[in-house]
Amino acid sequence: MQALARALNFRAKIILALLLAGLLPSGAILTLDMARFEASVRRSVESQLHQASDAKGAMLEAWFANLLTVAGSLAENPFVIAAMMDLERGAEQLGRSGSRPVNEARLRERYQIQADRTRDASPDALDRWMRLDVAARRLQDLYVSGNPRPLGEKQALEDAGDGSPYSAGHRKYHPFLRNYLKDFGFYDIFLIEPQAGSIVYSVFKETDFGTSLFDGPYSGTAFGRAAQAIVRNAGSDPFLVTDFAPYEPSYNAHAAFILMPLRQDGTLVGILAFQIPIEPLNDILRRPIAGFATSDGFLVGADRLLRSVPLKDQSLEVGSPVDGDIVEAALARDEGVMRGANYAGDDVLAAFRPVAIPGMTWAIVSEISSDEAYADLRAGLRAAGMTAGGAAGLIVIAGLLTAIWLLRPIRRLSEDMHGIAVRSVGALKEASGSAIEAAEKMVVTAEETSRQSQVVKENSGHAATNVADVASAVEQMSASAQEVVQGVVRTTGFMEEVTRKAESARTSLTDLEKVTHRIRGVASHIDGIAKQTDLLALNAAIEAARAGEAGRGFSVVAEEVRKLAAMTTRSTGEIAAEVQAVVGAVERNVVMIREMTSVMERVRDQAQVMSVTALEQGDVSARIASRMADTAQRVAIVDHSIAGVGSASAEAASTATGLMDQMADVDAASMDLDTAIGTFVERVRRL
Repeated sequence: MQALARALNFRAKIILALLLAGLLPSGAILTLDMARFEASVRRSVESQLHQASDAKGAMLEAWFANLLTVAGSLAENPFVIAAMMDLERGAEQLGRSGSRPVNEARLRERYQIQADRTRDASPDALDRWMRLDVAARRLQDLYVSGNPRPLGEKQALEDAGDGSPYSAGHRKYHPFLRNYLKDFGFYDIFLIEPQAGSIVYSVFKETDFGTSLFDGPYSGTAFGRAAQAIVRNAGSDPFLVTDFAPYEPSYNAHAAFILMPLRQDGTLVGILAFQIPIEPLNDILRRPIAGFATSDGFLVGADRLLRSVPLKDQSLEVGSPVDGDIVEAALARDEGVMRGANYAGDDVLAAFRPVAIPGMTWAIVSEISSDEAYADLRAGLRAAGMTAGGAAGLIVIAGLLTAIWLLRPIRRLSEDMHGIAVRSVGALKEASGSAIEAAEKMVVTAEETSRQSQVVKENSGHAATNVADVASAVEQMSASAQEVVQGVVRTTGFMEEVTRKAESARTSLTDLEKVTHRIRGVASHIDGIAKQTDLLALNAAIEAARAGEAGRGFSVVAEEVRKLAAMTTRSTGEIAAEVQAVVGAVERNVVMIREMTSVMERVRDQAQVMSVTALEQGDVSARIASRMADTAQRVAIVDHSIAGVGSASAEAASTATGLMDQMADVDAASMDLDTAIGTFVERVRRL
């Protein structure tokens, strides 16, 4: 992240910050809205599915309650009780009568068909099924194997035509019970006598017709056990319901039954049984859920076997095993909605709830495909994504325009700062040039002073030599006065020449003093420029601080300018000190030259006196010797002073050279400042 921040320029950072300021809140709001939308759609779909599941459960419970009501109403009908008693007596008479033989071959043929169509029938099933008492065999011979109607239509026969009391009773009661079955949708209706548990009547006349549910071939079925329980309890239970289980007379298809005791004067006279139909169950559970084409439903028991057939898989049947996350959740919880794999492994959204049917542990599962359930959600999210994309585009455009608008004042500020910096650096360069020029002149003047002091020194040496000659001449004065006079004349000439040289040296030192004063003025001017530059740098630093992060680079440049201005101030101070030292040395040289001039004038006067008093030379030779000694001493002083002037001139030249070097540093610093400001302005222009 830090490397990315360093790689981005200021303009890119501003644009990125503005885009983030616009996109992050928008993205957060969009995310929250989409989350709320998703939660709302999910709640809506789950609520709709849950309501559909509740509705199906309520319909199923109402339908079953209606079955019980219809069955109870029929069980209390005197006509049915009369049918029970008449048909029981008729079947008993058939069992006692030996007048009608049974067509065993035809009966066996019917059972062979039954064995062929019964799934998972055992090898001994046919023999076991045909272990029938006489009454059962004759009833099946009359109404099953001897029934001329094809399989599935045996209920159409009302009278077997054998003239028996049973057939007479059958002709009387069968139409009523058959119509009742048709009107209320039962799969079959049975009348069971309570003594031997024989089925003395059924509407569809399957192979259980006439058999005993107490000790016959089907006594071990759930139907048989329920009939035994009612008789055992003397009909104290208002009804019994058996769960779906394989039932051989229905080709081992799963069948469920409702059994109602038939009472007359409080005595159990029979059992009225109903085989529960499958289609009404399927119709209820397959009812479509509005708005969903993939909706389906089924009923599952605690044994994880189907109690209805799902619409989407007609290859299944009641009793088919099912599993999966949905089935497990439906059997483990009271009710709920969840997304998971159904019995076929499909990803579905399912609602489930238990069914309140006495003695049953059933659960309703209503499901829809997850793709269809969340189709509106996906469409909404796609629309929201497109809207978000458009909004993001507008935010990007607005961010770019805003960034350009915000960076415009910074560009103008950089241009203004560039102008100020250019003017300041120009003034600094001009002052530096003036200082260098003055220093160069100072060097020339110092060199000239040094040369002139050397000439004076040489003349002083000549004067010393002349004084020595005068002394020698004084010693020889006694020998030759003329030579003394001539020596005095030469000495006078030499003294005049020395006086002229001293005067020339004094004039040169006076000029040097003026030059040093000008150098001091230039140094003062440079110091003023440095202070102005420091003030400008301070103002620039203040403006950079106001600009905040954008002016941080310029603040660093301004600080460097202030440091250079401070260095310039210190250098000009040092120059002023050195110039002051040169001025002091020059002033001392002027004083010494003036003293030497005075001495030379006195020597000249003395030489004139000596010229006048040449004749008296002998008398005053001692005084002349003394004066010559004094003159030699003073010439030595002049020589020493001239040496000091040369040293001061050399020092002035060295100081001027140092000043030139410092001015070169100032010029280099101004160039660095110009480069730094140019770099800063270029960076700002790239914003």
